[in-house]
Parts: sequence; C-alpha cells; structure tokens
Amino acid sequence: MLTPLFHRNLFLLFSALVAFSLPLSEVGVSVGMIGLVVNWIVESRFRLFPKLSRVELPLLLFLVIYALGIVGLIFTSDFSWAFHDLRIKLPLLLLPIVFFFSERLSEKEFRLILLALVLGVFIGSVASMLALFGVIPVEISSSRSISLFISHIRFSLLVCMAICGLIYLLIKDFSLLSISMRVGGIALAGWLFVFIFILQSITGMVILSVLTLVFLVWKILSIPNSMYRLWCFSFLGAALLIGASFITGTIASYYKVEIVDPNIENYTTANGRLYTNDFTSTASENGHYVDLLVCEEELAREWNRRGKVRYDELSTNGFHVKYALKRYLTSKGIPKDSVGVWSLCENEVTAISKGVANVLELSPFNIKGKIYRLVREMNVYMQDGNVGGSSLAQRFVYWKLAKEIFFENWLIGVGTGDLKLAYKQKYAENPSLLAPQFQLRAHNQYITMFTTYGLFGGFLFIAALIVPIILLRSWKEPLILAFSIIILLSMLNEDTFENHIGVSFAAFFYSVLIFSWKRTVPEIKS
Repeated sequence: MLTPLFHRNLFLLFSALVAFSLPLSEVGVSVGMIGLVVNWIVESRFRLFPKLSRVELPLLLFLVIYALGIVGLIFTSDFSWAFHDLRIKLPLLLLPIVFFFSERLSEKEFRLILLALVLGVFIGSVASMLALFGVIPVEISSSRSISLFISHIRFSLLVCMAICGLIYLLIKDFSLLSISMRVGGIALAGWLFVFIFILQSITGMVILSVLTLVFLVWKILSIPNSMYRLWCFSFLGAALLIGASFITGTIASYYKVEIVDPNIENYTTANGRLYTNDFTSTASENGHYVDLLVCEEELAREWNRRGKVRYDELSTNGFHVKYALKRYLTSKGIPKDSVGVWSLCENEVTAISKGVANVLELSPFNIKGKIYRLVREMNVYMQDGNVGGSSLAQRFVYWKLAKEIFFENWLIGVGTGDLKLAYKQKYAENPSLLAPQFQLRAHNQYITMFTTYGLFGGFLFIAALIVPIILLRSWKEPLILAFSIIILLSMLNEDTFENHIGVSFAAFFYSVLIFSWKRTVPEIKS
C-alpha cells in the first residue's frame, strides 16, 4: 500500500509538471493534470465528499462554471462540439476538487510550484529569442511568431504571472536570499518585463501595465509618512500623464499629413520618368501620402531584383508585397522609385517581404509603431469597413455578430455546442465580412459566455469567478489579486476558457491559490 508521503510527493511532482509545462507543452500539461487526478483517486480522497458543508460554498460556486456547460446540453443540437467543449473545460471541474480535497499547500510547496512556472517561462523566452535571432530555424513572420510552443497571447499571460510570482518570492524571502540570488531574481524579473514588449502582445502589455500600476499604488499606500505618500503619488501621476501624452501624441501624429507641393506633378525619378500621383487617395504613413510620387515600373523592376518574394505576390503572412513596399518607403519619406528600393538595407527588404509596412514597426521595442498600427487599422475600418488582416478590426466584426446571436437567444443562449454553428450561419449570411481564414468567434470570454448561456448564464459565470474570491477574502493577498487581474482582463480580448492552455492556466492557479494555498475553510480530513 502506498504511503501518504508517497502520494504527497506525487501530488507535488505533477503540480510542478503542470506549472512548468504551461508555457512549453500541452502534452506536459495534460500528463500533469491526469497524474494529479489519478493520484487523488488512488489515494481515495473522494471519500471526503460526504463531509461537504456550507463552508465549501466557494468551491461549489466555482464549479457552477462547468455545470453551465452540462445544463447547456439541453439547448444544443451539435453534441459533437458540445462534448468537445466540455472536454476542453474539464480542468475547471477536476482541478478545484483535487486541490480542495488535498492537504493545503505549505509555503515551501507553493514556492516549488511558482519556481516551476518561472523556469518554464524563462526557457520559453530563451527559445523565443533564439528563434528571433535565427539560431532555431523557424519561419518568423512577425514578433508573435517567436512564441514557439503556445499562442503569444497566452504566453504573455504566463509571463505576467511569472513576473508576479518572482516579485512575491523576492519580497517574501528577500532577507533570507544571498546577494547573488537577489540580483539574479531581480534581473530575471526585469528580463521577463522586457520580453513582454519584445513579444508585442497588446493583451500582455496592457495587463502588465495595470499590474505595475496596482503594485505601485499598493507600495505607496504602505508608506507610513503621509508627506512621502503625497510625493510618490505626485510622481506616479506625472508618469501617467507623460504616458497618456505619448499615446495621444502618437495618435494625433497619424492624422497630421504633409503639405503637398503644387508642382509635384512635374517631379521625375532619377531616371527621368514622371511619377504617378493619386490626389484622391488619403492613405498616409507617418504624415506622408502613400499614393504620391509613385513609379510602379521602377518599383516592380528593382524590387524583383532585391526581394525574395516578387512584387506582385503575397508576403509570407498574406499581405501584398507591393502595398507593403509603397507604405514602407512612404513611412520613411522616400519617393517610390528605384532609388528608394535600393536605399533599403537587407533587414528592411526581409521585413517588407514579411509584410512590415512602416519603419516604426521594424523594431520589436518600438511601442509607438504598435500604437500607430492599431490606429491605422481602426481608421481604415471606420472609413470603408475594410478589415483585411487587422486583428483589432476583426474583433469588432466578431463582437457585432455576437451581438446579433445574443439578441436572437438572449434568455438561454444557443447552448453548449451551438455557438460555432451560430457564427457559421452569420458568416454565410454575410460572406463579404471576413475571409474564411479569419472567420472566428468572439475573442472575448464574457461575450462567448453570454451568447452561449444567455443573460442569466453570463452573469452566473461572472459571479462564479469573482464571488469565491470575495467570500474567502483572497483578494487581500497581493499575488491572488494579481492573478485575478490577469485572468479577468485577459478575457476581454481572448477566449481564455476555450483552449487547452488558457483554461488549464486559469483552473490550475485558481485551484492552487484559492482552494489550497490560501484556503481559509477548515481542513477536511478523512
């Protein structure tokens, strides 16, 4: 017969495996979770079920999220997809039960799980940089492609969680750590902070900014001297104003364009050819008009001599090279001719071949370029409804269709398995909205839950997430508050619970943090 100590060691081993594998391997996550459940069953901890009482209300509330899927089977017609959805969401049912009915995690055991996550994230970030610099031979079409193992958005969530875990460990054990460990921990946290911006995940950058703001406010409030607190809040306010000014200035710069020379129609290239000028076009890059000073003949000829992708072909990520080239040269204030093409360095030629269309987007550290691109995408969408490959504009289409689906089934929703069919029908009714490869769902977990389970089910989902944290007063623990912010904000821009890594991350750390590490209800013993 296996001893309790053996079962406990297996429990910790599989928990650490899940944490370590989240940024690296879906298979590793699955193996870890299956190991946790099997070990829990073999240990016969399910015998504790009859001892449930009203103090376990937070657990029962959280399990409502999975129960919604079961109830939703009543209203579904596509049972194949419904059972697929329930299978993906199994961690929301199993992990809370396993952790709640296991011995509470000690501080030492909790550190092990956090360090496993940090190690996995660090290895993932190193692999991403090796791919970015060509050491790992993979095709990199954009900064998001450097996330080799999972979606760059979900990777950014895990990076944020790893940063928070590192900060918690550094603050908790600072006096016990050697100088080298302190320096190493701070350096690692700093590296992961920088890596979020290299990854160029808007979701990750926004969440990290919110977490930083909350952390700074929390630290300032802990300062006993009221005058020092006032000075710190003043500096923080000034920093926020500078940041807001940078963002609004970048947005305003998009709409500032050059004054056109009245004699521009007489301009010629270095080879004596007249430029083509479309004065009706308002397209611009960095204040310069895209469709002025264009010589298609020279552009096509010289680009085909330099580029790996021909002038009239699509780039590796689906954009027309000729449009990317024109816009890129425009962003540098260079006429679109042979001289302009040969003024480009090899890195720029490679970037244009991948669809990069603005010099601001060339560097992964250029936040201004990211903001500028989002503004351009929204401006194009608002002007003519053109979505193209814009992920931001696509979301507005997804949400518009979700609104129609919701109001057609506002009370009980479409059911657990029918949301995919509902979207498919909407795209069939509006075939010109998006290209087939972009015809996806809401990319917003809240909207997905409201459309799937109706008004009552949507609010029940939100309550099942938040109320357990309130009942157990877990929000008072900074690390749990940080995790809550990560999950709740991620669901605004991502169907976090509709994929394996997303739902596993949420269910695992919700269970670890709230139903084990900081569990305040009495220990349930056999």
